[in-house]
Amino acid sequence: MRGGAQLVPLLLIAALPLSACSQRPIAEAQEAPVLVEPVGESGLSRVTLTDHAASRLGIQSGAVQDALVGRKRVAPGEVVTSGVATVIVVTAPDAGTVSAPAGGDLTAAGTRLSAGETVLLWRPLVAVNGETPVTEIVAPQDSVLVRLNVAAGQIVAAGQALFQLTDPSAMWVRVALNDSDLKKVDRQQPARVLVGAAGDGAALSAHVVATPAGGDAPAGYSGAALYYNPDRKDHGLTLGERVRVELPLIGTGTHRLVVPYEAVIYDLNGDSWIYTNPEPLIFVRAAVEIDYVEADLAVLAKGPPLGTAVVTTGAAELYGAEFGVGE
Repeated sequence: MRGGAQLVPLLLIAALPLSACSQRPIAEAQEAPVLVEPVGESGLSRVTLTDHAASRLGIQSGAVQDALVGRKRVAPGEVVTSGVATVIVVTAPDAGTVSAPAGGDLTAAGTRLSAGETVLLWRPLVAVNGETPVTEIVAPQDSVLVRLNVAAGQIVAAGQALFQLTDPSAMWVRVALNDSDLKKVDRQQPARVLVGAAGDGAALSAHVVATPAGGDAPAGYSGAALYYNPDRKDHGLTLGERVRVELPLIGTGTHRLVVPYEAVIYDLNGDSWIYTNPEPLIFVRAAVEIDYVEADLAVLAKGPPLGTAVVTTGAAELYGAEFGVGE
């Protein structure tokens, strides 16, 4: 009996820690970190998180917004003569031989010339008063050398074309595109011609003047391309110069509903979704149709209305929580 009396306190001491430890898991089990419930017969689920779970997943919310979107694409371009430019043809005064200006080479096509600037030298084949004087053949006005028709040392006939000039402001920028990209360009909006080695120089505004696909390009202009005319005559572009052209795409300058692209998730079928946040800590997936992505914004073709609260950060983690991925 004395031994039994000593056992009672020992049993109580042993039992108390077990009882106390069992109460905490039961309390925690009553508040699961993620609760997933069906939303009627929609096939969607309502996901409810605890404060701790939302914090752990890094959930942040924003709203579907209205934005003035700009769609652009940068493409290579080349400066060419205008399809409506007046071309001046300079010819040989008589039969003779042509050569480069003293101490130099023949002027290259694309060179800007001032009125009176020497392009090449001409010497008659037949002596005049026993002499064959050298004549400087010059540009009659400020112009651009479009084409050099002769080579140094070449014998030319009287009236033969030596070179061709045009107005330096009469330049277009040709942008070659494939048929698919050609259809995406908004031809009503101005493009920006970016000059400089990396397109980091001045930007010139330019408008579409012709497109072979539209049948309005001058003779000799063919292929899938757009031709842009700089808005300024003092554009400083040089024939044959390579530039970059920032093209406006269809949809530029219109108001559209957008969400951060980070808010969009894709399921195994490739369907796109975002999570709406109708109440604090409650989230429901909503199907969206993405028209296009510009920078870090997804422009919606279909989706929740303006102002709908949506998850902007942590959507992928929330998707995993909804379907038990990573548990």
